[in-house]
Amino acid sequence: MAYENFGFEVDGDGIALITWDMPDRSMNVLSQGSMGDLADIIEKIVGDDAIKGAVLTSGKSAFCAGADLSMMGGQAGSGDGSQSKEERVKALYENNLKFNMLLRRLETCGKPVAAAVNGTALGGGLEVTLACHARIVGDNPKTQLGLPESKVGLLPGGGGTQRLPRLIGAAAALPLLLQGTALKPAKAVEMGIATKLVKPGEEVAEAKAWLKEALSQEKVKLGKRGPPRSSPGTAKATAFPAAARRTKAARRSSPSAMLSCRKTRTAITRRRPTSCRPSMKAFRCRWKRRCASRRATSRSC
Repeated sequence: MAYENFGFEVDGDGIALITWDMPDRSMNVLSQGSMGDLADIIEKIVGDDAIKGAVLTSGKSAFCAGADLSMMGGQAGSGDGSQSKEERVKALYENNLKFNMLLRRLETCGKPVAAAVNGTALGGGLEVTLACHARIVGDNPKTQLGLPESKVGLLPGGGGTQRLPRLIGAAAALPLLLQGTALKPAKAVEMGIATKLVKPGEEVAEAKAWLKEALSQEKVKLGKRGPPRSSPGTAKATAFPAAARRTKAARRSSPSAMLSCRKTRTAITRRRPTSCRPSMKAFRCRWKRRCASRRATSRSC
């Protein structure tokens, strides 16, 4: 089956090579056509038992520049006044949800998928790679990786707000999400966003090698985190959920646990905060004594 915006071929090892190459465009963008093709390709990967894994790359010098601005203008429905405000908001929500669920389907397709990032991946382009189970990035000084939606008053809508903190931790992800900071490939690998840094032109070969290594394992866990990674950020990615997981003692002392216990709730109710009345009473007593002392002094005079 031929796709308008993607090339698709399967080699003898059962690895599908998906080449994102939109015609009549200098850069790949997320449009209704490209997302429709990607949805069909994902279902092809899921339904074909001969396909063991897939590599997603770009046929252009950049991977993906993000969403098509002309498409975003029409996402909220027609602007001729025929739709109410509620209908336009609903249409915008449904269109964004489609992209979110598309990447979720890619992430949980049951087969390993590696992104061979041979150029700049921004916005939705980076979110597509985050939905893959590995990101092999070429060491090109012109390549930028980031989520710049916050610079135009938006937030990533394709699951990047969840996947990025899961990879590198919330503290490291917040500046990228809220400030729109773009990273160089080496920095992305150092932070754990990218799996491996390779020479330009070797991204696809290294991605296939990663897939073969993952498929050679006895059991490959796919889903939220995908196959086990061997990147420098693996320790951070696996340590963050463990560090965030609270112990039994911490759960017992949490507010929800305290309020769910009748005895504890009674004790909290009986324990009243320190009142200012005793101090005011003492102040009044001292004031009375001082006034009485002054009156006695004035009488003696």
